[in-house]
Amino acid sequence: MNEFVPFNYELDLSPNSVWIKAIPTPSTKDRFVYLQECGEFYSNSRHFTRRKGGLQSYLLEYTLAGEGVLEYEGQVYSLKAGDFFWIDCVQPQYYYTNPKVGSWHTIWAHFYGGNSEYYYEQFVALNNGKHKATLDNSVSINSLIQELIRIYDNNEVNTADIIFSSGILTMIMAECINALNNKKLSEQMPQCIKDAIHYISENHTENITLELLAKRYSINKYHFQKLFKRYTNYTPNQFLIMTRLNAAKELLRTTSKNISEISYEVGIQSVNHFINLFKRQEGLTPQTFRNMWYNNQG
Repeated sequence: MNEFVPFNYELDLSPNSVWIKAIPTPSTKDRFVYLQECGEFYSNSRHFTRRKGGLQSYLLEYTLAGEGVLEYEGQVYSLKAGDFFWIDCVQPQYYYTNPKVGSWHTIWAHFYGGNSEYYYEQFVALNNGKHKATLDNSVSINSLIQELIRIYDNNEVNTADIIFSSGILTMIMAECINALNNKKLSEQMPQCIKDAIHYISENHTENITLELLAKRYSINKYHFQKLFKRYTNYTPNQFLIMTRLNAAKELLRTTSKNISEISYEVGIQSVNHFINLFKRQEGLTPQTFRNMWYNNQG
């Protein structure tokens, strides 16, 4: 990593540890998820890294054996075999071998760019704001990072290698998110949440409030909102807005109704508010969306 960010560390490592540093070009940084560093560390009892933050990098570190500790955003995480952490190094961080255990075998990668920010946000959202998770299958992550080490251990990295390694990094991020998603899906969604999803979908044109939903299911409104977000990743209001905007997109694509008519039809009474919501979700105005759709028709 080219930028200097103040940090303290002690590399108390066994000789068989591997540390690879990539040197991404400006064009690589502009176009891809790119590797900054990666490695496999056999850390001993004094090994630690304490960084004050400010580094534009994501760090994903997977524990193969032994035990480490991560202190991040006010939380302390114990990291045993099968656990991994994924952090944004813009924030201060401190991670180290658990001195009571005395060893920590990890495989890790620093990376940035491309759509890595989106993947990271999804990981944190699915993980309820936490930065540690567990992977049942270590083989996949281990083998993928080992492949990165193999590629960058060769000094003659070419464009094809860079593209391939970007794909590997994306696969690693997807593996981590998929593990969380599978865990969440394995939990039984309460019937009230299933019913609320159906109710909002079928009645999104109505004035649906958190109070109305809480009363409908005889649940405290704050508890209901927390429960709904746990299983859908959205608050009830966010889900309602998304449902309305999806209905609006369908009307924009399939009818000639004007923007005001569509706004009222999907349940948003203020046209200006509708346009602002649409632009916030889609990144463009309803009219621009309609024009793009029509212009791309064969």
